[in-house]
Amino acid sequence: YASNCERLHRAFMESPGHKANLLNPAFNKMTIGVGYSSGGRLWATEIFYAYAGLPPFWDDDGSPHEPNIIKIAEAGITGGCGDGRFCPNASLTRAQMAVFLSRALGLPGSGTDYFTDDNGHQFEAEINTIAHAGITSGCDVGRFCPDASLTRGQMASFLKRAFNLAATSADYFSDDNGSVYEADINALAAAGITSGCGAGRFCPHGALNRAEMATFLVRALGW
Repeated sequence: YASNCERLHRAFMESPGHKANLLNPAFNKMTIGVGYSSGGRLWATEIFYAYAGLPPFWDDDGSPHEPNIIKIAEAGITGGCGDGRFCPNASLTRAQMAVFLSRALGLPGSGTDYFTDDNGHQFEAEINTIAHAGITSGCDVGRFCPDASLTRGQMASFLKRAFNLAATSADYFSDDNGSVYEADINALAAAGITSGCGAGRFCPHGALNRAEMATFLVRALGW
């Protein structure tokens, strides 16, 4: 403590123990608490600590998917959505799925232009990459619909093809009966990649968010 900031700083620097903490390069995080007492004294507490492996994003704190988001970030599969964020609750687009899969599987690029509606798109190369690998045939004749939100059912088909998952005769969910994605959804369940969205359902038409995709991808990769 001291009567003002200048004297407080001098007190820290003139104390060998405090000065050593302030100048120790091993510490990469610091927390400071400051307050005034009724006697006019300025009090400060400084806590130093070393934190290895700082989380890559700040907007996924507390998310149940955060550990898996960190895993795909550390593997170079995602760089987030900008400004230190991952945007965990944002819907995943079909183009973003192409990026995740092409990076996760280390797929070779392709010089073939498979679709007409992604020309000039930021992720056109990755879209052509997964088309070349047989993971997608698009959303319609000659189209990929790159900026459309990906549904959970569509995600199942992408992962089934990308990871060559074995088919199964088991029927895991009640709300996908008759769906064009039913076989792929059951393959994901059999592989332990999904347990559905609750109460025996898969919610095949629901939009998939970026955080959920991180978890599905980590499970598919067996990490």
